[in-house]
Amino acid sequence: MTWEEPLRRKDVKRLCERLFHFSPTPSQEMIIRKISFQEHHRIIINCMTRYGKTRSVSIAVALYILFNKKKRIILIGPTSKQTSIIRNYLADLLVENEVLRKLLNKKASWIDRIREELSRTRMTFNNGCELTVLSAE
Repeated sequence: MTWEEPLRRKDVKRLCERLFHFSPTPSQEMIIRKISFQEHHRIIINCMTRYGKTRSVSIAVALYILFNKKKRIILIGPTSKQTSIIRNYLADLLVENEVLRKLLNKKASWIDRIREELSRTRMTFNNGCELTVLSAE
């Protein structure tokens, strides 16, 4: 089974396992579902440390970009350090996953060039999506 079947069923756990080799906890699964399937227009996530919220948000945003076209996404982290962590998680997901890597606008031949592209605050994708990552500082 590919990732399209879990997508059709909105099976977040199977999507994460197939695309990212990651098995989310039920709470992480809820975060990923609410963002990736846009169950709410704006979401604020406040959880205890080591909850997995940064990784969950990164995976959810990657899925949201994969599932949609011509969407403008703005992520606001509480600090510039937290913002860079989210951006780095997302860069790793895009570099490591062939399905997501195809969405990159740049035809980079080296992983370092891809990571460099993703280190900026604004990223554009082949499907018309645009991601801006900002800090609330």
